[in-house]
Amino acid sequence: MRSLVAVMFAVFAACGASPTGPSELGPLRLTASITRTVIPAGETATITFRLKNVGSDSVTLDFTDSCQLVAYIANSAGKIVHPEGGSWVCAQVITSLTLAPGNEKTLDVQVRAAAQASPPYVALGAGSYSAYAKVPSREYKLQSDPVRFTMQ
Repeated sequence: MRSLVAVMFAVFAACGASPTGPSELGPLRLTASITRTVIPAGETATITFRLKNVGSDSVTLDFTDSCQLVAYIANSAGKIVHPEGGSWVCAQVITSLTLAPGNEKTLDVQVRAAAQASPPYVALGAGSYSAYAKVPSREYKLQSDPVRFTMQ
């Protein structure tokens, strides 16, 4: 029985170091939503990622760089198309984020069904995509469930 408990403890400890799915770990919940899932050519939609403290105590997250809540968009083949090149460039400074109970940090990504777009829009050609966010803190490794959408 003790060995079973030790194995279960090791499994759960290992899970804390990897992205979650579902997107909740301890008092933190990371969700994703989109204003519409089918975006006609030339039109836009907003994807919102929310990191919320659903617990009763404040939570402080520490980061090894300036990236705290980062968004990714992948095409139907799974290739990351946003950010361009597949990864973010972040300032190499230690940062932290404190969320009081009930507070949240949000990140909006605006997408446009077009070959070219100017900021603040991410231009995407026709096809199917999925978007998700990550929180790469030292304490919590969260990844939202993907939001799926189609550009026409």
